Amino acid sequence: MTPAQTDRFLEQPNIAHVVTLRADGSAHVVPVWYAHVDGTFFVFTPATSAKVKNLARDPRLTISIASDQRPYNYVVASGVATLNHDDVLDRAASIAARYEGGP
Repeated sequence: MTPAQTDRFLEQPNIAHVVTLRADGSAHVVPVWYAHVDGTFFVFTPATSAKVKNLARDPRLTISIASDQRPYNYVVASGVATLNHDDVLDRAASIAARYEGGP
């Protein structure tokens, strides 16, 4: 995909899969809702979730977003997560509205 096609694809409310690493090094994969803003992926999740605990210990992650209809497209990105507790309610509401179609 071109950069413009990638941006349009990431605006769609597809389910993403986030991969974090457990303490034993094995992969922990979970489906999540996300938002992509200016090259950054945002995910809202409870602070007690396994993925947050994994990221607090080892911030490396991979996120994979794939379409469920033809032509199948996907985006995969790897990097280092930042756990951010600022504006949690606003970010969560924004992500939920993206998937639910409204506030």
